[in-house]
Amino acid sequence: MVATVANKIYEFEDFRLIPGEGLLLRNGTPISLNPKAFAVLVMLVENHGHLVSRSEILDAIWEGSFIEESAVSKAVWFVRNALGDTSKERFIATVPRRGYRFIAPVSIVNHSSGAFRLPLPPEAAEIGQQSISPSVLDDNDGGATPSATQIAKPATVPTDATAPGTLISGELPANAASINLSSFSGRRRWITYAGIAVFLLSVASIYLALNGRNLLSAGGATRIAVLPLKPLNEQSREPFFDLGLAEALILKLSSRKDLTVRSLSSVRVYKDIRADPLSVGKEQNVDYVLSSNYQIAGGRIRVTAQFLNVATGNVEETFQVDYPLDSLFAAQDGIANDIGNQVLARFGSDPGVFRTKRGTENQEAYRFYMMAMNLSEERGVQNLHKALAYLELAVDMDPNYALAWAGKAHLHRDIVGHSDPDVKGHYEKSMEAIRRALAIDPNLSDAYSALCNNKNRYEYDSVGAEAACKRALELDPDSPQAHKTYANFLYSRGRFDEAINHIRTAMDLQPVSYRNQQIYGLTLFYARRFEEAEAQFKRLLELNPNHNYINGQLVTILEAQGKESEACDYFVMSLMRSKADNGTIERFRTAYAESGWRGVTMERIKAEDKTRSFHLACLYARIGDKDKAFEYLGKAYLERSFMIPMIQVAPQLDSLRDDPRYGALVRRIEGG
Repeated sequence: MVATVANKIYEFEDFRLIPGEGLLLRNGTPISLNPKAFAVLVMLVENHGHLVSRSEILDAIWEGSFIEESAVSKAVWFVRNALGDTSKERFIATVPRRGYRFIAPVSIVNHSSGAFRLPLPPEAAEIGQQSISPSVLDDNDGGATPSATQIAKPATVPTDATAPGTLISGELPANAASINLSSFSGRRRWITYAGIAVFLLSVASIYLALNGRNLLSAGGATRIAVLPLKPLNEQSREPFFDLGLAEALILKLSSRKDLTVRSLSSVRVYKDIRADPLSVGKEQNVDYVLSSNYQIAGGRIRVTAQFLNVATGNVEETFQVDYPLDSLFAAQDGIANDIGNQVLARFGSDPGVFRTKRGTENQEAYRFYMMAMNLSEERGVQNLHKALAYLELAVDMDPNYALAWAGKAHLHRDIVGHSDPDVKGHYEKSMEAIRRALAIDPNLSDAYSALCNNKNRYEYDSVGAEAACKRALELDPDSPQAHKTYANFLYSRGRFDEAINHIRTAMDLQPVSYRNQQIYGLTLFYARRFEEAEAQFKRLLELNPNHNYINGQLVTILEAQGKESEACDYFVMSLMRSKADNGTIERFRTAYAESGWRGVTMERIKAEDKTRSFHLACLYARIGDKDKAFEYLGKAYLERSFMIPMIQVAPQLDSLRDDPRYGALVRRIEGG
């Protein structure tokens, strides 16, 4: 068999077939095919003129699944129907009792870019070129790490995991003047760490297993996931349409109360991943997926969208719209209304006019905000600092941008969680951002979530924290951030059942979130449900083996159960992942061999960063040195450690609770 070449384009009669992008076109118009039929067509065309047996098709497309050969006949029927081959002699000939042969003449076009361009619409032919000022802040990570798109894009015969998920929109002409819409476009690469992309997709794939839920529940609201739009040409990528148009479509479709539409925070992870939308639909636990691509050229944008039924795997409808780009916001709203109205019409809704609530009229501020939120989802201290820089630019351009101020408030707290020593500085900046956000919009849920976090983790004000969390939920009951923050507060107060309810709600609203799964595991740990917590963190470590925080937490959970040998194994594993020198690794192994887990703990105390006061207190408590444990807890309190609210629930501190100093410290903390 001939292997698929990712950038090959096949032409036969009026058709063009682009395997690497999951697209079949007839005179420039996309033709819908279910994934298996599309894969069969690719296999036959790639081997045009040669016999392809039914067994070869079954092995390649169904990959060993127990499927009768009639499935191949059915797929070929779909292909012939799509091609209009009613005579069965025009494109695909049947070789009785053996297989099929693609008999039409086929030519191969090898575009170095891998992109295929449709004719420019006549009404767009005279549109001139438009530009926006060059970049003021480069978002390139500076490395040569391949993008998630490069890693994840399939280079073999498409199966259910490739088509129709890589649908390309109808392209504008190759000689059309490309519009430079983004301050960040040009030659810069949009790099997303491949490891982040892969493990986030893995999180989604086990979401249902972690929660023990059915894939699609019977009855209730119809569920839809709107995926971030994919640019046809990476060089002209535009955040307005990657994420902004996805958000506009989400809000548009959410106007109908019997539709449950996944939030942007739930689908943001797919921005840089060429993911199969049907797989995404299963991961997101939805009934339908709206998957779209766009191209920008000649002062216009063209969007092609597919509406896919997750249960059947069929593309139920394809939409294509074309808009001028005199105003990016107007184009975004217009496209969202056009496509949204067509989707809603399927559910009996009359057309309506909708305008996205962006919180700003400044296009550049909005672009910076969208980029910042994308980076903040990826986590990592470098990404958080870069996201913060983007939000600084956003509020510089529009000082009345409440959402951007709230985003800043959250980022300052997140950076503290990555062991930034300037705890007070980040707290003050976070509180100032909250004040600015609420002065602009007193009903902004995200600002109250940030306030809850600050009051709980810095001010140690449990009453004020809970009031802020409840206000956030009252303002937006469907906010994953509000439920996540409240769950964090609740488990720090020992209210574990309530915490689990809220973090499970956050997971329902935002299925693809490693952080949500992590908070769920922490809640189980603090609730002393150690076996469940162990299973949860082992699953998370399988998803991201290099996540040292997860590895470290697993060590603590195993220690709490007395599984010291296994805890030592995971601890050494963590050292190896951190590229510790052989001498260090051997020192810990020797300590365990000679003195057991106590010896390992003593070595950890020697090696520990002395600024991590709360962590040191836990280590000293483990070996029974109460004086040192209380000394470091006192330091952690004075340093306003964000871990101090955990003092009443942390199992590592159980050995201290009968000491009078413990009660005195708790009263001191509760007093602020």
